[in-house]
Amino acid sequence: MVKSDLVLLGECLDEAALDDETREAFTRMQADIGLARRGLLTPRQREWVEGVHSRLGLDPGTANLVTTGVVKPTDAERRSLRAMVESLGPKPLKPPGRRTA
Repeated sequence: MVKSDLVLLGECLDEAALDDETREAFTRMQADIGLARRGLLTPRQREWVEGVHSRLGLDPGTANLVTTGVVKPTDAERRSLRAMVESLGPKPLKPPGRRTA
């Protein structure tokens, strides 16, 4: 499950290593969400918060660690995944037709 904006902000604000300027901005963002002035962070704000969150070494949650380059799959893992996908059989070429009744 992806962490909510409030959870990410809260975890960042709990860290002592956060600089004052970032702490002030994150506190304002958290207040805006809490007061329901804005329900969510903008994509740019979310990217910034996630970047700070990972720089602080906090738990990434369900982030895709392979895509971000944090984890490198071995050749054996790649072969195993490829074999599993091939065992599923051929991909359907088109969706099934509509039933007429």
